[in-house]
Amino acid sequence: MNEFVYALGKGILTALKPKGRKVWEFFLNTLQSLKSTISFDINGNPEWSVGIGDIQTPEITLDEIFAYLEQADKPCLIAIDEFQTIANYPEKTVEASLRKRIQNCHNANFVFSGSKRHMMALMFTSLSRPFYHSSSIMGLEAINEQTYLAFANHHLSKNHKEISAEAFAYLYHRFDGITWYVQYVLNMLYTSITDKPLLEEDDVKFAIDGILSQQRFAYQTLLFQLTAKQKQVLIAIAQEGKPSSLMSQEFLQKYHLGASTVQGAVKTLLDRDFITQDDGVFQLCDKFLELSLWG
Repeated sequence: MNEFVYALGKGILTALKPKGRKVWEFFLNTLQSLKSTISFDINGNPEWSVGIGDIQTPEITLDEIFAYLEQADKPCLIAIDEFQTIANYPEKTVEASLRKRIQNCHNANFVFSGSKRHMMALMFTSLSRPFYHSSSIMGLEAINEQTYLAFANHHLSKNHKEISAEAFAYLYHRFDGITWYVQYVLNMLYTSITDKPLLEEDDVKFAIDGILSQQRFAYQTLLFQLTAKQKQVLIAIAQEGKPSSLMSQEFLQKYHLGASTVQGAVKTLLDRDFITQDDGVFQLCDKFLELSLWG
């Protein structure tokens, strides 16, 4: 709960600072439980210097934040990304606590987003969960490939570059059109390749190889946390490419795995966000890690 209160308070203050002293001062005056831990810069502007450990009474601070939202002179829009992480907090009443406050807050609308579709679906469609049927659900699909290509070339042109349709198609499909990865590689192409006006598929592959090389040590450290069997299952999922069944004889025989080994490993890999299960298939959460395990 402390982490959520910290992020929400910091996010609101950051959004209010450009709107003037009167606006952010009203918010800070509402946060009586944190008043002694808010600092100011040399220009008199507030800084969110609060540490997670400084939030001694998160329930009270959360009440104060929602009191501000209810009293704000204009309707508020609160967007919370990776909302599913609250399900992993040690406090088991976080969802119910937030649901109650949100339900009673009439001056704010909330947008909840998350990358773990199965967890988000459980939170909002399970009868036993506090957020059951509390919101309209919308799935965000990947940006259309041609629309994305036009967008990419618009920005690449500022550096006198263009990416070919074939090269972009390779990049787009390699990462399933997921914006974070596509943008990351495009940024590498934008900044690192300076002598070519037209970027081709080999340039994309070169940029991806460079990223994997940069991440190699971090991934080695990450994989060191896994047992040999867990690592074996992770590599099998990466190399198979979105398997729908990890218990089929074909999968088990192909990667020389036992059913009990897979069952135990998958639970750990899901719990620790190495893999996810969405749309009936298993896949690695980190696409760069997945590529690094292919060879």
